[in-house]
Amino acid sequence: MPIPANKAIVGSNAFAHSSGIHQDGVLKNCENYEIMIPQSIGLKEVLLNLTSRSGRAAVKHRMEEMGYQEQDYNPYSLYAAFLKLADKKARYSITIWKP
Repeated sequence: MPIPANKAIVGSNAFAHSSGIHQDGVLKNCENYEIMIPQSIGLKEVLLNLTSRSGRAAVKHRMEEMGYQEQDYNPYSLYAAFLKLADKKARYSITIWKP
């Protein structure tokens, strides 16, 4: 029987974050919002869903993942452009942790 994604503790969305404050907290220390590691329920990763609710920390993290340094772009104009695009799109998931 498939487990619903929104099922507490064991659903795949239990380790997916889309709120800016949650994303920032998870980037700083996963234990801020997660009481266990994803592997304890068979998942391999933690996801940050980039949405219109995402904050600057998640966008900056994604830019670093793609190889950009903060001096390569203007964080304020990038974030403003990101919000415009995010309002049009549903979501974009990025992995922040893998075993």
